[in-house]
Amino acid sequence: MLKSWQDKLVRQALASLTAEELVQLLDTYLPELTARWSKEERMHLLEQLLTRHLRTLLADLTAEEKQRLLKALLPTLLQVFPLDDLDMLALFR
Repeated sequence: MLKSWQDKLVRQALASLTAEELVQLLDTYLPELTARWSKEERMHLLEQLLTRHLRTLLADLTAEEKQRLLKALLPTLLQVFPLDDLDMLALFR
């Protein structure tokens, strides 16, 4: 958990960022941060980001916008999660 001064500093820094500026920060610093994390920690981060924040990010999108976003994301998802490598039945057990 962040200490109060750290929380305040992070809030101030993030308050003025645009979405593109946040993407640029992630591009710059995420590889460096994750390089020292274990596989399990990286998996946990991604899982938590999606399970805790995906609904927030999609909150006011229409069904058509969600479909367009999924269409844009699918090539990347299929590249990093090749269907040939997945046991589809095991995913739903």
